[in-house]
Amino acid sequence: MTDAVGETALWTLYHRSLAARDPECGLADPKAVELVEALDYPFAQRFGTDNRGWARGMAVRARCYDREVRAFLARHPRGTVVCLGEGLETQFWRVDNGTVRWLGVELPESAALRRRLLPDTDRCRTLTGCLLDERWTGEVDASDGVLVLAQGVLMYMAWDCVRALVEACAVRLPGAQLVFDTPPAWFAAGTVRGWFRYPAGYRPPPMSWGMTPARLRELRACPGVAAACARAALVRTLVRDPSALRTRPPPRPARRRPATPHPRGALMTTLPDEAEYSCVMPTNIAAIRALDKSGVFVREARLRHFAHIDGIWHDMLQYSVLEDDWRALRQNMPVRATCTPTAN
Repeated sequence: MTDAVGETALWTLYHRSLAARDPECGLADPKAVELVEALDYPFAQRFGTDNRGWARGMAVRARCYDREVRAFLARHPRGTVVCLGEGLETQFWRVDNGTVRWLGVELPESAALRRRLLPDTDRCRTLTGCLLDERWTGEVDASDGVLVLAQGVLMYMAWDCVRALVEACAVRLPGAQLVFDTPPAWFAAGTVRGWFRYPAGYRPPPMSWGMTPARLRELRACPGVAAACARAALVRTLVRDPSALRTRPPPRPARRRPATPHPRGALMTTLPDEAEYSCVMPTNIAAIRALDKSGVFVREARLRHFAHIDGIWHDMLQYSVLEDDWRALRQNMPVRATCTPTAN
């Protein structure tokens, strides 16, 4: 696994293991720690050691996906979870309820490594194939519900291929739900331009696209797709199935967030029901003032040499607000403060 996109599987595994070792991250993932110790790979030399901010981010993302799977298994205890391009993800061991059926779809090199480190079992197996090859859908047991996950993979595919994949799932897996994460469009463009690089030398591979309202509308217009909603960092698509539509919960009201005047000076990343993180450059005074004056965000840390932009290393200030704190604050807010601001 030497290509840039394949190396992201090692990157995420390493940061999950760091999060699992940090009690403050709240991620129980002993399997990730076990894999890092078993692999003969220079993780620290390649990815660095002072990565607490990224480890926390990976922990939050992992918990968000775990919550999606547990909610699905609460409705379908014997359902099937399909993971597209999961690499060395250890989610099965975090959410296993004893009856779930787990199917991973991997390219040959990744599939061989995963089978060597995480051998197939009766309920958890890896299938070799291309995500765009619809034959993998024939291996899915859809008798008790299907949840398809694409964690950290679709942004590396061309947008036309992503649409084709969504349409294939809608046609071949009626009633299934697809959940994936995606960066904003400007962040994806930054990876193409080489804005982000680790001090140890690692550079994230270019991301082909990022989510925009127009792309979300395209997903909703795909044949067979009943609904597509962007709930913070996770995007859900639901193929047409009348019973599923009747039970789909209403959308959550939009949160009120501070404005960030400089798009390259602030990175806003929101995750459902867990926490909201904001990373801003120390030079972005307007964004820092907005965050400090909001009374909501708490400054967590200064991430040194976090972003490599235009050939220069930049520190970032990390802010966060927990969901519980946000809800408590909303309960004490006057009604006027929770309304959407309007122009004078």
